[in-house]
Amino acid sequence: MKIKSLFIEDFNGIVSSSIDKTIKVWNVKNIFEKVYTIDRMEMAIEAVLLSGDDELAVTVTRSSVGVWSVSTGKLWSKLVDSPVGAIVTHAVITTDSRYVISSESGNLLVWNIKK
Repeated sequence: MKIKSLFIEDFNGIVSSSIDKTIKVWNVKNIFEKVYTIDRMEMAIEAVLLSGDDELAVTVTRSSVGVWSVSTGKLWSKLVDSPVGAIVTHAVITTDSRYVISSESGNLLVWNIKK
């Protein structure tokens, strides 16, 4: 399980990712209140990254990199989607939240997510 803190305007939250293929956004003021669950990943989530402005979440599984809106839980894009063959090992978001850089089967991929 991975956990990241999240601060959007008046909302203090925690983002958790897990082997159960979900990302959950929690309200810190009431930890029993789950704000929403993102459960559209096909494999266990190995990492969740937040953009510098906390607007986007990037999920990393062995076969895909997904970009999500943190406030709505909606998938913006699957940057890498290789169900068989290619293996995603790492991903980062640049400090300006403009690019996602990932490694896939020995290749480095750079994605402009703020077009």
